[in-house]
Amino acid sequence: MAVKQQSQQSVASPSASGQQREARQKNMAPSNGPQHPAGGASSPQGQGGRVGCLQLIDNRKWHYVVMGLLFIDFFGNAVGVGFLSQVTYHTWALKMRLASAGCCAIYAIDMLLRLVAVRSALCRSPSSLMDVFALVLVGGAAAARFVKADSPAKVVITQNGWLDDEAPIPRHPKYVSNQIEIYIASAYCLLIAVRIILKPRARVFSKKLHNHANSDHLRISMDSLRSSLKRIPNISEAAIEMMETDLVMICGRNDGEMSRSELMQFLERALTYRPKEISASVFLSHLRDIDAQSSLFIYGASDVVTSTLRHWSNQRLALSCTVLVVLINASFVPLVAYFMSKLGDEAFPQQVIKVAITNRTQGYTIRTDIRYQNLTTDASGVDIELPYIMPDKALKLGVWGILLICVPFAIVDFLMGYFQSTMIAKATERLQASLLKTILAQPTLFFSQRTEGDLNNLFQSDVARVNALWQAVFWV
Repeated sequence: MAVKQQSQQSVASPSASGQQREARQKNMAPSNGPQHPAGGASSPQGQGGRVGCLQLIDNRKWHYVVMGLLFIDFFGNAVGVGFLSQVTYHTWALKMRLASAGCCAIYAIDMLLRLVAVRSALCRSPSSLMDVFALVLVGGAAAARFVKADSPAKVVITQNGWLDDEAPIPRHPKYVSNQIEIYIASAYCLLIAVRIILKPRARVFSKKLHNHANSDHLRISMDSLRSSLKRIPNISEAAIEMMETDLVMICGRNDGEMSRSELMQFLERALTYRPKEISASVFLSHLRDIDAQSSLFIYGASDVVTSTLRHWSNQRLALSCTVLVVLINASFVPLVAYFMSKLGDEAFPQQVIKVAITNRTQGYTIRTDIRYQNLTTDASGVDIELPYIMPDKALKLGVWGILLICVPFAIVDFLMGYFQSTMIAKATERLQASLLKTILAQPTLFFSQRTEGDLNNLFQSDVARVNALWQAVFWV
């Protein structure tokens, strides 16, 4: 949802705008001599080339081609890392390295064009800076994959500790290999995922620079203009209908928003319909207070988070309790993981064998042999029992631990929802009180000129929308 900032724009007279256009045309008139940019500034041709380059790399087709390559590169390497092991990764390593190198070449071309077009403006966008840094790391990871490439002819296996190092006499050694390309590929996947997140944000920033020379980003509400026309004294209904007809002809639509140039064209025609007893300056003064908004300002995720934290900062007790509850809830995760590891690694049997036996006395029977985790085999093939693994104790600890965690987990979950709803309710109450205070502070003329009805109810949908955003920020 894009919520735009409302403002008011004063409207200049058509004659003044005509003089400004004539002055601009005189300044832009070509001269006989060559023109040189003053002060070392970029020439118009150079700026036009940079803007064209920026529009090229921010083009929808090019952008989604690069994003598609990022996704394919990420997905292919993620599948390779997930389905292959350290022993078998070398069978597909060369193909994935070459594919990633080709993708990195396209990434570098895209970033080079962006740097040439944006230049120092890149420093104004943290997302763009992080995208450049992430690309440098991606290139480094791709180069490291070639340097540390897996090769069966260069395998070196060394012993690094023991698998059963907790036993009094360790018997099972742990071995490591020098084939580490699969780990570098995992880091490469992570960096590609970071670029998938950052690149759309960098494009959003650079798209704002496309029309930097054309700074007319105001959008004027046509409904507010119609309301201003009706408030002009001694204006006839026929004149209003004629002006509305001209408005539709100029804008090509009945409602919505209009640009500054469309507004100036309309005012030039509207002056011919003004009452005779009203001068042009007085007529235009009635149309001065109209609703306008910028097409560039968007109420984004950072504004939502900032608004949420600003409202929550006024509720220290509820916020402190919420933070405490969140920390307690987060501590349950490692506890559950610990108890689950006790059940899976020590309590549950590692092998269950059922054998059908038939004899003359007992008939057909099934014998079940259970082999627990504390049994292992030594180098001579004899079963030995590990004293530090006790299946019965581990089973009781795991089951009782998980059962006991369920009760505080439910309580903490309830408290989290309670404190969250308390904070949002108080923040909404403060927002509505501030809104009502702002409305009541307006002069009486403001209420007589409004046609929207109950202004307090008018903003209820906006308040509900802000409530939903606050809840989303909390649970994220």
